[in-house]
Amino acid sequence: MREAADREERELGFGIRLHVITRDTSAEAWEVADRLLAGLSPDQIAKAHSIQAASESEGQRRMTELHGAAPSTLRSHPTSGPA
Repeated sequence: MREAADREERELGFGIRLHVITRDTSAEAWEVADRLLAGLSPDQIAKAHSIQAASESEGQRRMTELHGAAPSTLRSHPTSGPA
């Protein structure tokens, strides 16, 4: 990718964001995730989406496309636990 970017005289930036929640069972981990998401206010979510919308990151664009702005869809893994 760096070589392709160089040919186009573009600069790449890389980043990764992970949120790991571990518990004894998957169900317990999803309960914690649900509590964390439930603690977010609509204003907090809107502010985060506003900041992310200004990002030039293709990965961020794809994440936003996956979940939109609805708190009920913030999980992005295709095999997410119970909603």
